[in-house]
Amino acid sequence: MAWQFENKIYQEKSTKERDYYIGEKDFWLSYMECILEEEFDFTKEYVFGRLNMIVRSSSLIEMVNSLIRPYLNACKGQITQ
Repeated sequence: MAWQFENKIYQEKSTKERDYYIGEKDFWLSYMECILEEEFDFTKEYVFGRLNMIVRSSSLIEMVNSLIRPYLNACKGQITQ
């Protein structure tokens, strides 16, 4: 949750919303720190690092699909093996 709120902080233009996300991020990080104690720093770095490696490609895929789809529909039934 903290990672998600951290990313929303940079996307939000409204100061009110940004402050809300900062508060939520801090809440979840302090909650994790209470549970994990000594392992908190390592776990936070590991989890945030892994989540930051995720490539969000769905919009790219949708764009390519919208470009290719008319050609695929036009070729239906014309391809022989």
